[in-house]
Amino acid sequence: MGAAGREVKCSTVSCLGYCKQAPVVMVYPDGVWYQCPDKRSVKRVVKRHVMGGKLVKEHILLNMAQYGKAKHK
Repeated sequence: MGAAGREVKCSTVSCLGYCKQAPVVMVYPDGVWYQCPDKRSVKRVVKRHVMGGKLVKEHILLNMAQYGKAKHK
């Protein structure tokens, strides 16, 4: 479980348009995509953003909230 009871799900998907930046970690409903080239960066994103609710600026690939595209329930 992540922050505020968030559920964590890991899955493999086909190309979402950022294949050259893969692997990519997406955090929803926040709408933040992270470029995570190694296990250490994945762990950092999970710990800081998923568990702690804070952006990991050094790994942000796309932040949909900046463009008004992210929708929160």
